[in-house]
Parts: sequence; C-alpha cells; structure tokens
Amino acid sequence: MKETREILAKKFSINGASAIHDSVLVEEPLEIYVNDRFYTLTMRLVGEEIPLAVGLCFTDGIPIG
Repeated sequence: MKETREILAKKFSINGASAIHDSVLVEEPLEIYVNDRFYTLTMRLVGEEIPLAVGLCFTDGIPIG
C-alpha cells in the first residue's frame, strides 16, 4: 500500500474557492547505483523502487543483469 498524507487544499468552482482536506501520495528520493557507482537521484513512490530503477537504466541503455 502506498503511503498517503492529508493536506489542506483549496477547491475552486464556479461559486468560488473553499478549503478542503485531500489525500496525496508521498514521494521519497531514491539514489541509484550501478556497479557500486552513483548513477542518478530520482523521486519515487514507496514500494516501486525496483521497477523504477530498472526502467530508468533500460531507457538510458544501461545493461541489466
């Protein structure tokens, strides 16, 4: 399950603005190392580290495996 946080936000409509509470997903930084060397820093959703790292390396042409 993804970590969420409640925030205070404004909802705008034709009748004006009103304060509401809204849930947002929490992102955290992820450092990626390739062959023990720093490669990049990106933001990620908790629990999606491996697919994100593999996808970034694949699109940048870095061999995995």
